[in-house]
Amino acid sequence: MLALARLTVIVLGLAVLSSSAATARAKKDNVKVTEVVAFETRKLPKPFYGSNTKWFDLSPDGRTLAVLLETHQGSDDSGKSIWLVLWDVNTRQVERSKRLEGPDPESRNHAQYGFRVRFVPIIGRILVLTGSRLLSLHRQSLEIAFAFDSPAMPGKLMESRLIKHFSVSEDGSRLVVEYWQGWPQREVEIEIADAIEGRILFTRKVAGPAYAVLSPDGGRIVITQNRFDKKGFLRARPNVFLQDVKTQATLMELAIGVLTADVQFLSPNLILTIAGGPHDPIVYSKDRIKVWDLSTGKIIREFEYGKYGVRGAMDFSKSGQLLAAVVHWSSKWNARLDTSIFPSWTRLVIWDLQTGKRIWVSRNGPTDPAVTHWRQVRLSEDATRMAVGSDDHGFGHQIWIYCIER
Repeated sequence: MLALARLTVIVLGLAVLSSSAATARAKKDNVKVTEVVAFETRKLPKPFYGSNTKWFDLSPDGRTLAVLLETHQGSDDSGKSIWLVLWDVNTRQVERSKRLEGPDPESRNHAQYGFRVRFVPIIGRILVLTGSRLLSLHRQSLEIAFAFDSPAMPGKLMESRLIKHFSVSEDGSRLVVEYWQGWPQREVEIEIADAIEGRILFTRKVAGPAYAVLSPDGGRIVITQNRFDKKGFLRARPNVFLQDVKTQATLMELAIGVLTADVQFLSPNLILTIAGGPHDPIVYSKDRIKVWDLSTGKIIREFEYGKYGVRGAMDFSKSGQLLAAVVHWSSKWNARLDTSIFPSWTRLVIWDLQTGKRIWVSRNGPTDPAVTHWRQVRLSEDATRMAVGSDDHGFGHQIWIYCIER
């Protein structure tokens, strides 16, 4: 009896210590993430009811979602249209909308491949990519300021010259437009233009596949080239290049060592890189989001997710507080290895941007359902709101909005 009593005291003591430790961690992290609202196409009026979300962006103040929707009329592809919808997060109402590509064959030449949307608040614009057409729209009226156009050839999509990607400098002065010619993308044409007028300033061609990101002031450009050998392995040579926009001189070469899914400028001399992508077949435990110092070419910080690695999509708050990522696994079996969380295809992870500490990981439940199609994440400027949802590879009908309290 005495031994049993001692054992009971020990167990209770351990439970109290465990509870105290958990409380201490909660106080130390001081972060609370709750779902506040979900954008659902099944709750929208016609013609948006039941449409597919192709891409989205969250405004810097966290109050507005810009969503690209694919609507359907009829039983075949001839009835598809692409719409831009601005949705008020607070009132849960559509502010305004504009049909960018209609069901008629001429306009549907564009709505074929690749979708992007981005707020550019400093110049009051929204940039929208629909296949081979890039539009600069006025934020208030949604009128077209200028467009880059390269129509796809009917029936020959893989041979067409498509606008695959774009990037805009933080100061809103310059815009990068990338054209991919057919498949495989052995050569990529990059146009650097005035972001207000759309006037082309510089043009260059690089070996593909590649994509480019402008520095905050638009004076430098980072070009990522994921080049593979004949056996399908990523070449060990440098695959991220920092260049001067005007002179095209290479200022820095980085050998990231993995397939690079995204590069973002954290500051004029710091970049973030994330490995892989939502459809990459393998998960490596050593994959991290890394901060590179462009003045030295060295890694100064890494953001990890234990033995499971970090691969997928990311975003950071411009206030410099938080970094968020949608972390992907290649199969349900990989997800089951993470025994602390109910299995699903993805995890939403948040880190403290200053310390590199992981402070929150999503968990499945009534307010966080299976998130198989999560492919994007966007943070508001002050890190108080976060949006997560699908992309043009999925058939999502929802975008989740989270409130972050610290």
